[in-house]
Amino acid sequence: QPTAFPQAETQEKPWLMDPVNNGYYFPVPERVDVRCQRQESMHSSGRKATEGDVAVAWIDHGAAPEDAGYAYAIRPDTTAEALAQFAKAPDFEVVRRDDSAHIVRFLGQGITGYVLFAPADGLAVGAVRGVDVPCLVMERWEADRLVLAVSDPDLRLRKPTPGAIHEPGSEGRVNVQLNGRWEVVSGPGTAQVTDANTLHFTCRDGATVQ
Repeated sequence: QPTAFPQAETQEKPWLMDPVNNGYYFPVPERVDVRCQRQESMHSSGRKATEGDVAVAWIDHGAAPEDAGYAYAIRPDTTAEALAQFAKAPDFEVVRRDDSAHIVRFLGQGITGYVLFAPADGLAVGAVRGVDVPCLVMERWEADRLVLAVSDPDLRLRKPTPGAIHEPGSEGRVNVQLNGRWEVVSGPGTAQVTDANTLHFTCRDGATVQ
């Protein structure tokens, strides 16, 4: 949280707070520029000037960075003391973060989340081995059972037609390959078994199929 007003400083530490009690935790400490100041801008209508006291922060990668990246977790409604304790023992780890996939494992919860930007194969983090299209996948262990949730973020919207108010998107199909051989105990009609290690999901409107 700001300690003075106005304020301009550069921080490099594993966490910071904003003025409304949101905490930001960086698994790898980042260089963050913080500014607290009076700011002038235009109203969203573009017709009049506005001003107010603001606090902003941004990660500074420098000029023309190469292969730069970042990761952080937001902890809403927290305190500096609680966030400092969380930073000592976070409940997640970033397993992979590159142009093809972001994978996060939640420690002690049996949950792994995948954001896959491209078709993937050979994943060995958890039960998921690969997918055939970009998608979001979450796996959660419940005793000896695996629960999968899949979403296709591509809404696949049709090209608008003259006079149309809303044109719904079309279905997307996602094949998820698993490590090992599995037997499906239960699932929605939009999830089908292709073989002992492949599941076929029909997705629409960005909704999750579990």
